[in-house]
Amino acid sequence: MIGIAFSSWSSWVFGTVIGAFSGSGLLQGYPAVEAALGFMLPALFMSFLLASFQRKQSLCVTAALVGALAGVTLFSIPVAILAGIVCGCLTALIQAFWQGAPDEL
Repeated sequence: MIGIAFSSWSSWVFGTVIGAFSGSGLLQGYPAVEAALGFMLPALFMSFLLASFQRKQSLCVTAALVGALAGVTLFSIPVAILAGIVCGCLTALIQAFWQGAPDEL
């Protein structure tokens, strides 16, 4: 298990280093790949979110999505990230307060 985790981590680091040094020049010859990455990377992280989604978290996830949507609509992407985090965390705190202490950590 440690070998799988280390190989995943090292490939992520290696890919990040290659991307940092090559910049956008690596994909200039492949405009279709460059356009597809704009969709594929957010879809990848959305699939991670949906795979770990549970019904008891639906209110927090909805609040985070609404906060992020408001942030990107009214301001910018960095504001959307912060707004999503803040809205999701505040909703989780309010939900925990009203429902009592969580059973699991």
